[in-house]
Amino acid sequence: MQATSLLGPDARLNGSSVGFSGFTFHNLKAEKPRELDTPTAQMTSDPSITHKNKASLKVDKDGLPLIPQPSASPLDPLNYPNWLKYWTLLELSLLAFVSSFTGAIINPAVPELAHEFGISPHVATYQSTAYIGLSAVVSLILIPFANAYGHRMIFILASFLTAVFLIIAAESTSFGMLIIFRGLSAFHEVNIVLGVAAIPNIFFVDQRGRATGFYIFVHQLLHLSPVIGGYISFRLGWRWTLRFGAILQGFMVSVLIVLLPDTLFQRPDTNVTLDVRHDLMISDTKPYQPPRMALSTYLRCLRLVDPERMPKQGVRFSDIFLRPLRLLRYPSILLPALSNAVVTSFGTYGPSVIGPSQFTEIFKFNSAQNGLATGLSIVIGSFIGELLSGWVTDLLIRRARAKASKSGEVVQAELRLRGFWLGAVIVPLGLLMFGFTIQYADTPIAPCIAIGFTSIGAQIVTGVCYAYSCNDCYPMQSSDISQIFSFFKALFTLSLTFYEVPLARKIGYQWAFTAFALFCVIIFSGVVTLVFKGAKWRENAPNMPS
Repeated sequence: MQATSLLGPDARLNGSSVGFSGFTFHNLKAEKPRELDTPTAQMTSDPSITHKNKASLKVDKDGLPLIPQPSASPLDPLNYPNWLKYWTLLELSLLAFVSSFTGAIINPAVPELAHEFGISPHVATYQSTAYIGLSAVVSLILIPFANAYGHRMIFILASFLTAVFLIIAAESTSFGMLIIFRGLSAFHEVNIVLGVAAIPNIFFVDQRGRATGFYIFVHQLLHLSPVIGGYISFRLGWRWTLRFGAILQGFMVSVLIVLLPDTLFQRPDTNVTLDVRHDLMISDTKPYQPPRMALSTYLRCLRLVDPERMPKQGVRFSDIFLRPLRLLRYPSILLPALSNAVVTSFGTYGPSVIGPSQFTEIFKFNSAQNGLATGLSIVIGSFIGELLSGWVTDLLIRRARAKASKSGEVVQAELRLRGFWLGAVIVPLGLLMFGFTIQYADTPIAPCIAIGFTSIGAQIVTGVCYAYSCNDCYPMQSSDISQIFSFFKALFTLSLTFYEVPLARKIGYQWAFTAFALFCVIIFSGVVTLVFKGAKWRENAPNMPS
């Protein structure tokens, strides 16, 4: 399999080789841009190239080739006006937030559930366990249909089903009934997976870090759910937490129907060629401006099904489970997915579960106070982490590409991983801080600071891992890769619900979280190895399954 240099095409500017993933420009001289009609290079890594004989290369404001190249179709999300791109990103981000928010809003109500159904608080958390377990399976089933028939249809369907099952769960007359319908409400997990997978369809490569970071940050606002859910449960009862979630999902369904364009677009095969003239001067080419979108085009983008967007091949049985699993043999997918899973489970979910139980036991917090302590800490930490990640890695990439156009260096996708180091240091330190402060706490301030500090690193690690695997290395398989990320996250989080509290109470919170920190260091070492070996591994990897 050919190595993917930074996010798309290999370019040769001013007579020297500059890597951007698979296509090359030779010996470019300062001359007025013209039609490209002399075959000098074959582009095999950027499936967005639709030109065959005569074509003009589209460049950004700095004269660098856009990666990927937008097609001629007005339905191509890369051709959406900037306002529509950012509006779509905002909608997808809010949808991810609402989906996770409604999934976690009942968590502070565990004491009320235990009291009403006559069970222990630990057993009362099993309704969340069922939800997490089903969320790992739902996306595996629905993503192939989204890839075949359209993202928009699946977004609407998943949100509608979630609202219905939340309403039924709110009327549960037994804990068993609550577990069943709470689990079925996990349909909205596909919204989170599809949302991040849609980013490479909408944005060019040097915009994806910021877009992914913004998406993840808005998604991380789900940690406000303990604040709001705790207050609702304290004032109105646990059933209203689910009803409130259903109302939010219903609102999002109406927004999606009216305002969300589809983000699926089938790009050409990777074996097409682009002809490049020797004397094309990239830096003198007029920057690309997306075409104005007519109302008729926008309305067409709101169709549930559009054959022009859909791939020729429908859903195969192997697409549902086997296709994502085949991707596990690629280190550039497996290692970041594992790092994302451990940082999500140990770094954010773990403290958000341990914190409320300890705050209640030690400081006599009610559900509203628990939500405020953990939720705000995570949200503030995530905001600071985003300031240190997405736009920073995008800036690194742009500077490296500009420098490479003069020096002849090859810019690899692993450049994005330079942003990983800071998060990889912060997360273990934050876990150690939380373990010791929660064990010996005489004030809730120190554990809350530890939660916020850990969340800074978690936001950095998550954003870099998603952007590297989904957007930079294999953007055409972003939805399948996002499934793998979601599956590992659910697997780690699901198992954590069974052993975290018993282990911490048996050996002490300080030693339990020391073990978690060491485990994170071990897993993070895989991504650190990618910094040095990733490009070579991708070059020698087998072809991506079709």
